[in-house]
Amino acid sequence: SIRLRLTLWYSALLALVLTIFGVILYTTLAFSLYADVDRDLATRRDQVEAVVENAIRRAQSNPRLFSLAGRVVIPPVDVFASPGVYVELFNRDLVLAGKSENLGDQQLPHDMLVLTAARDGATTLRTVVASGNARLRLLTASIKVDNIPVGVVQVAAALRDADAAIDRLTTTLAVGILLSVVIAALGGSFIAARALRPIDQMTRAAHAIAQTQDLAQRVHETHQGDEVDRLAITFNEMLDRLANLFHTQQRFTADVSHELRTPLTIIRGYISILRSAKAGSDEKADAIAAIDAEAEFEIFKNLNKF
Repeated sequence: SIRLRLTLWYSALLALVLTIFGVILYTTLAFSLYADVDRDLATRRDQVEAVVENAIRRAQSNPRLFSLAGRVVIPPVDVFASPGVYVELFNRDLVLAGKSENLGDQQLPHDMLVLTAARDGATTLRTVVASGNARLRLLTASIKVDNIPVGVVQVAAALRDADAAIDRLTTTLAVGILLSVVIAALGGSFIAARALRPIDQMTRAAHAIAQTQDLAQRVHETHQGDEVDRLAITFNEMLDRLANLFHTQQRFTADVSHELRTPLTIIRGYISILRSAKAGSDEKADAIAAIDAEAEFEIFKNLNKF
């Protein structure tokens, strides 16, 4: 039905719009959350580099000696850690020089290619999976003092809070979109039924007229000036014309029936004369001529009425 099709199209369009909005919102929030994590990692990396530089300068050592055990006291990196944030410090030989206590006996995922690239000055941001399927955002960067690479720092942040926020948003969007589409479908069905009610009334009226052949019936006009109202007006105008034509036909039939009674009576009288055995040839000829003239006159007269 038109009502069902309208409801389905409206619901599908609303679902599409809400889905697009949800994807945009999801992408924006995810990008914002992960960007905040990346900025926090970069800040902690700068803090580690500043502390290492101060330690080297206090020891009045060549930055290159940072890789030699005992020449420079490695600063404790646990001060840069926090719940969900982990730090590891490597010297120039890519030997682990220190790590935050919250790592315990574990270490962050190591990739020697990434560590080597970081020692040469590259900075890498990647998402890794640690033990227990924990997702970490891992920053690997070089530590430089006077533009001399002295080591590598890895700072990792757990993504559980960001992932949890995104999961909550996804659930909220899914439930919200589903409820919105259901409510819209119910509302759309009600609105469509109300909008199509005049058309349904016109259909019923047309069916009743066809069944009863009562051309005096008319469909209801809403008088709102919309498309349905114009359709009702046009339908009623058509019914008026049909009623006039039907009444004209009835009058014509009645007139023809009345007009034919007299000539038919005359014709029947002449036929009686023809059947009469006493009628002579002249009388029969006159009767046939009279019948022919009367029939021609009536036919011509009634044809002119058309």
